[in-house]
This record gives sequence, C-alpha cells and structure tokens, in this order.
Amino acid sequence: MSGYFNRPWRWSDIRAHASWVVQLHSGDDPLVPVAEARHVAQQLRLAALQLPSHVQSHGALAPPPPWGHEDEADTAPPDFDYGTFSYLEFRHRNHFMSEELEEVVRIVSQKAGSTP
Repeated sequence: MSGYFNRPWRWSDIRAHASWVVQLHSGDDPLVPVAEARHVAQQLRLAALQLPSHVQSHGALAPPPPWGHEDEADTAPPDFDYGTFSYLEFRHRNHFMSEELEEVVRIVSQKAGSTP
C-alpha cells in the first residue's frame, strides 16, 4: 500500500459494515497503481468481474488495443450486473476524471433499485 494512511486497514470491518462494494479501477491510472487496487480488492474479498468486450469467445481475457488507441468497448453495457462485492478493471479510463461516470450512475441506481 502507499503508506499514505498511518493505521492498519480493518478489512473485515469494512466488508462487514457494507451491504455492497463495487470497486472500479483502470489499468492506466497514473495515480493509483493497478497492484494497489488489486490488493484492496483481494483484502475485501471482491469478486473480479470482466467486461464482456474484454473476454474472447473461448473465455480468455482479450488483449488490449494498441497503446494510444481508443478502446471503444472499455465501458460496461447498460445491463451489466455489477454484483454485490466486486472489482471491475477497465483498460483505458485513466483515473476516471471525466464529467460523467456512467458506470457509477448505473451502479448506484442498480443498488438503489431504480433505473438511471
């Protein structure tokens, strides 16, 4: 972990007091290394989900597009099931610094039982 926090994380308490956790991360995040995001997901015992567009027909993870090319499929479809305790890793979403994060709107709407 980054060392930014000076107390141990109480992973079991975090999970026990949450009715759901959906962690989103991008492999090209310049601020949070993917290893750190995966460590958090592992400690919280989150199920790793894959976007349908990232899986090839035989079930293996599809290779990312060439660096610098827009990955048009690097978004979750509107009917994507985010689960209850899950980790979803994108490829080219940087630090999710955009005006609207459609996945976050969908997740909160899904968990609140409404439609975005």
